[in-house]
Amino acid sequence: MPDSPKIALEASPKVAEELAAAAKKAGAQTSKPVATSSPTDALDSPIGGEEIKQILELVIISFKAGGAALVFFNAVKETLKKFPGEAVRVKDPLSGNTKGTITSATTEAEAKKMFAE
Repeated sequence: MPDSPKIALEASPKVAEELAAAAKKAGAQTSKPVATSSPTDALDSPIGGEEIKQILELVIISFKAGGAALVFFNAVKETLKKFPGEAVRVKDPLSGNTKGTITSATTEAEAKKMFAE
């Protein structure tokens, strides 16, 4: 995925899976969703193993053109309509710094700032 605009999206596993599929459908390259926490974190938990669920997954998406990210934003909004109350955290894939959070109320102008390189 060199020389392509990239973003990392952090969301619940069900939302991350849908976003990865939507990105592929839009022609973007994606990583496989990966857990954002280590399995050892769950082992140190005071609750039982059957109660432990994977909470967040991270997907890195590489767009062929900068404008494709904003087109993909519409797919993110459509996905969030299916999962009320969910949000997607947008991160810089290299530094891990959070650029913002997309919710059902996020505007295109706000998304432009998050998706900007």
